[in-house]
Amino acid sequence: MDLSFEIERYKHQGANVLMPSTMIGGLSEFHTPVIETVQLSSNPQDGDVYEDKQSNRFRLTKQGLVKLANCAGISWHPYETKRVDNRSDRNYVAYQAVGGIRKADGSSIAFKAEYDMDFEVIQEELVNQYTAKAQKGSDEYKKKYIEDSVKRELLFKRKHKVKLCESGAMNRVIRSLLGLKNGYTAAELSKPFVTVRIVIRPDYTDKDVRRQMMSAAVKSMTGIYGDEMGSMDKTPYSNGHDVIDIPSDDDGYQYPPCDIPDVMVDSAPSPPQPPVAMMNSQEIDFSNCEPEEQIAVLESLILRKAYDITAFPKPMSEFNEKNRISLFRKLISLPDAVTVKPVDTLAVEPEYTDTVPF
Repeated sequence: MDLSFEIERYKHQGANVLMPSTMIGGLSEFHTPVIETVQLSSNPQDGDVYEDKQSNRFRLTKQGLVKLANCAGISWHPYETKRVDNRSDRNYVAYQAVGGIRKADGSSIAFKAEYDMDFEVIQEELVNQYTAKAQKGSDEYKKKYIEDSVKRELLFKRKHKVKLCESGAMNRVIRSLLGLKNGYTAAELSKPFVTVRIVIRPDYTDKDVRRQMMSAAVKSMTGIYGDEMGSMDKTPYSNGHDVIDIPSDDDGYQYPPCDIPDVMVDSAPSPPQPPVAMMNSQEIDFSNCEPEEQIAVLESLILRKAYDITAFPKPMSEFNEKNRISLFRKLISLPDAVTVKPVDTLAVEPEYTDTVPF
C-alpha cells in the first residue's frame, strides 16, 4: 500500500486528516504504518459534539476527543497525569495531563497541559452570567433566581471538580497533539477523521521472535501482582548482590534499611544492564491512591514486614509523595516477617476516569 497516495486520496475527499505531513519514510522492516479512521456524529444527542450557537459550529466533547485519541494511539503518562495543587485550598483545583503519540515517521512527541478551577472566580462569573439572564419579574424574584442558579452550578462543579479538571487538561493535550480546530461545521463532521499509527509487525515465523512474544504474553498476565515487579527496581551489582534502594528525604537524610542478610547469587553475575526507567504496576496503583490511603497501605506493610520506623526523622503523615512511593518500593521488596492472612493492600475504589491507558 502506498501510504502517501492513500493520505492524499483522503485529503482530496475532504476528510479531516490529523497529521502535519504526508511524507513518511525511515521506518524499519519491523514497523508498519496503519491508517485509522473515525466517524463522529454531528447530532449532539449522540454525545460526540455540542453546538456553539455563537459561532454556528460544533465543538467536540470529551467523548468525541477520546475516540480520536484512541484512533491516533495517544498514551497517558501514569505518574505525571495527576492533580498538582497542594489540596490545602478547597476553592482551588489544578490538574496536569501528559500525553504522547508516535508520529507516522516513527518519532515520538509528548505534550503537557494543565487545567485549574478557582471557585471564587467561577462564582463571580456565574453571578454576572445569571444577572444578565434575569430580565423579567420583580427584584426579589430576580435575586432569588440568581442565588438559586449560582448555588446549583457551584454545587455541581464542586462535586465533580477533579473530573472536570482532569477532562479539561486531557482535552487540551488531545487538541494540541492532533491539531484539532475549535469548531467544525456539519459538512466537515460528515467526513471521517483520519490518522496514521505505527505498529510493530515482527517476523512471527522466526523461532526467537515467537519465544519472546510468548514470554511477553505470560508476563503481561502475571506481572500485575506477581513477583515480576520485584526485579524491575533491582540493578545487578558487580559482586553478585542485588541492590535495594533506600528511600531518602529531600534534605538528603536516608532512612535506615531493615537488618536482613544479603542474598548471594548462585550463578555468575549478569552483565550490567541499564536501569528500567518505568514504574511497575503496584507502584502505579499506589501512586494513584489518595495520601491517606497510601499511609494506610504503608502502615499495613510496616506491620507485615516488621520494619523498624523508630529512626524516621518525622511521622509518615508529613512525608511527601516521593518519599511515600520510595518507602512503598522498599517495603514490598522485603520478605514477610510474620505469617498473615493475604490482604490486597491496594484494593481501593479507583477514582472515576474515562481515559485511555498509558
